[in-house]
Amino acid sequence: MSTVENMVLVRRVYKEAITRKKLDVLDEVVAPGLVDHKPQPRQAPSPEGFKEAWAAVHSAFISYESVIECEIAEGYEVVVRYKSRGTIRGIFPGVSPTG
Repeated sequence: MSTVENMVLVRRVYKEAITRKKLDVLDEVVAPGLVDHKPQPRQAPSPEGFKEAWAAVHSAFISYESVIECEIAEGYEVVVRYKSRGTIRGIFPGVSPTG
C-alpha cells in the first residue's frame, strides 16, 4: 500500500470504527499479527483484544468521538495525534460517570 492509502486506512479506523462504533471495520483493516503494546487492564494484546477494548469504551460512553488533529506518514507507518471526547454513563476503569 502507498503512504496515502495507509493514511486513508487510519482515518477510516478513527471515523468508522472508533467514532461511529462500527467495530467490524477492524476485522477488515487490522493485521492478524497485531500486538497492542499498550493494552488496557485485562485486555489481550491481540486483534480481538483490541476490538474488545473499543467495545468496552463504546459501552461506557453514550457519545464518543475521536478527531485526528495531525498525522504524519512515511512508507507504511502512520502516526496521529487525536482528541477524544464523550459522555460517560457506564463503568470504565479509572473514570467516573459524568452523565
